[in-house]
Amino acid sequence: MDVKLHLSEHQMIRKKAAVLLTILIPYLSIAQDISYAKEVVKKLSSKEFYGRGYVSNGDKVAANYISDEFEKIGLKSFKKNYYQKFT
Repeated sequence: MDVKLHLSEHQMIRKKAAVLLTILIPYLSIAQDISYAKEVVKKLSSKEFYGRGYVSNGDKVAANYISDEFEKIGLKSFKKNYYQKFT
């Protein structure tokens, strides 16, 4: 069995969350900017993020990028940062 093809439920939830955040980021700003939304989607789908998967820590690279974008737009976090632990 090829381990790369088998995704756990946890990994699927993380992938769905990443896609959802990619779609929602533009709506979190006060003024919607289509060019900014395209920039974010292009950036998150670039090779730099390794498909946003756990291989080569693409998920962490994407999480850091999203956190930085949240901070840039002035989104307040509930705690000291924007990260949420998955168990």
